[in-house]
Amino acid sequence: MPLVKRTFHIPCKGDECLELATIISEKVPAVESIDIDITNSGLIITMYGYKTDIKRAWEHVKMIAKNYKATTSFGRGTKKYSLQLLVETTRKTFPPQLLVEMLNHMGYKALYDNEELFTDASLDLIVEVINKIIVIAENIRYKLKGKTTKYYVIAASILTGRNVEEIIHESMEKSLMARINDELIITKEWRKALKEILETT
Repeated sequence: MPLVKRTFHIPCKGDECLELATIISEKVPAVESIDIDITNSGLIITMYGYKTDIKRAWEHVKMIAKNYKATTSFGRGTKKYSLQLLVETTRKTFPPQLLVEMLNHMGYKALYDNEELFTDASLDLIVEVINKIIVIAENIRYKLKGKTTKYYVIAASILTGRNVEEIIHESMEKSLMARINDELIITKEWRKALKEILETT
């Protein structure tokens, strides 16, 4: 099967072109080569490779662009990010409700509805927070049981800048966590417990 060259166009403007080009370059399936040029009318994407590989890569690029287009302006400084876009960007799955709670405590507006995140936080910040969530989630994967207990410990650790052991120790002292049947669990609804430890730390 001969190698071929195909050129495609994705309409976009300004900063969204740069962000979209970065996501595409990181996520596009392998072809022999790919060049992405940013123009006034959008992205010009040139692929070189086998016809079937290019077809698969282009379908993937269209999906990425479609998900990115879900990131539309929504009110003053607020944008709408599809969950699929965030998963594509970070290559990780994460609990959206935990992300929303943390962004709100960080002073941003955040709301999750119908698999879409509405927030005035930047995409870079969102990705940074998601990556921190994943790191701590992996560290406590076998140390703690219970989804909401993990949510509480992850959020408290990131928002206070303290390690998990310190959070657990202080939470035990404040009766926000307790050991029951050899398991550490929170003693309150996790959002209330988080608010309390942030107010007293």
